[in-house]
Amino acid sequence: MEGLEAPLHQLVQTLQVEEQDSIRTVQAAIDDAKSILRTPWRARTQWLERYVGVDMVQLSEMIERPKTEEWMLNVWNDVGIVVERAFDGVKDIHK
Repeated sequence: MEGLEAPLHQLVQTLQVEEQDSIRTVQAAIDDAKSILRTPWRARTQWLERYVGVDMVQLSEMIERPKTEEWMLNVWNDVGIVVERAFDGVKDIHK
């Protein structure tokens, strides 16, 4: 087994270096995008920073209507009602 430790250690080190390089590349792209995409809203919400490395497919699936758990469906429906009422208030804001 001792004969495998050195190659495995070298492989782990190589993978760690590659991961750090990949992170630096992504961060550089984000920094470039920030300078182009920076708006007051994005600066305030920090969305560019908040969602770095987040699986956007998984995130988007979180807004889909629950299919299995009844309590989640109840929460879904209640949140929908609250949002609708809030939006009605926004429509009347000029009054």
